[in-house]
Amino acid sequence: MGDDAMIALVASECEHAIGDTKEVPEMLRKAFKAAKGHWMVLQPDPQLKGALAAVLRKMGEDHPDYERLTTDIKLLGQFNAWLQAAQSGLEVMPPTIPDGHETFGIMKLWHEAA
Repeated sequence: MGDDAMIALVASECEHAIGDTKEVPEMLRKAFKAAKGHWMVLQPDPQLKGALAAVLRKMGEDHPDYERLTTDIKLLGQFNAWLQAAQSGLEVMPPTIPDGHETFGIMKLWHEAA
C-alpha cells in the first residue's frame, strides 16, 4: 500500500476518533492516539501525517486556528529538512519561528499520545 493510501486510511479513522471535539489540542490528542493505535498502518510517518490531515479536515479552513496549525506543520517540515541537510554535512541555517507565533506543540503531543 502506498503512502497516500496509508495516510488516507489513518486520516479516516482519526476523523472518527475526533468526533465533535472543537478544541485543537484535544483534537490533536484524540487523532494522535487513534493514529498510534492503528492496526494496519504501523509506520509513524504516515500515522502522524494522517492524524494531522484529519485534524485539518475537521477544523475546516474557516476555523480561527487553521492558519496557526498549518504554520506549525510547515515548520515541522522545514525543521525535518534542516536536520537531514545538517546530517548530510551541509551548512544550512535552521528555520525560524515567525515572531508572535504560538505553536500547539505538535511533537510534544505526538510523543505523549499512548
